[in-house]
Amino acid sequence: PLASLGRSNDTRLFVAMPIVQNERLAGTVLLSRSPRNILKGLYDNRHSVFLAGGIILGIVIMLALLTSYAISRPIHALIEQTRRVARGEKKIQSIKEPVTQELALLSQNISTMAHTIAERSDYIRNFAMHVSHEFKTPLTAIQGAIELIEEHGNAMPPEQQRKFLGNIGKDTARLTQLVSR
Repeated sequence: PLASLGRSNDTRLFVAMPIVQNERLAGTVLLSRSPRNILKGLYDNRHSVFLAGGIILGIVIMLALLTSYAISRPIHALIEQTRRVARGEKKIQSIKEPVTQELALLSQNISTMAHTIAERSDYIRNFAMHVSHEFKTPLTAIQGAIELIEEHGNAMPPEQQRKFLGNIGKDTARLTQLVSR
């Protein structure tokens, strides 16, 4: 189809130029020509065409590498950020030079998430330590009272046994209250 645009077809190009003398139209020159074959024209200018193609290809490759670097570097930094969160690190900073606002926002959100997780983890740890301490005291008292009744129950007066059993009941009620809270 491209070769059909050559001299062998019926397409003609006309250009008319006026001839003016003493501000009067003396005549007109009419030029007529069929266009040159486009493939032959490209072949005749092949060095320029290849040079232009090489320059364009080089620019495309440079843009692809630059874009790849500009996108992959911050994404690798985000991946490292998430790994640090998974390891349990508490101080996670946002990445430097994130290139786009979206990557900056994602990095900031990961940093905020790590801080929130660290706060919640500390809260749960402190809560567990507090609950553990609150449970140890009545459990130790119950265990001590049971041991005393088992070892000295026969020699112990009934009032003292009732006192120890009352203490066991109070500590059991305290544990029940702790669990309910």
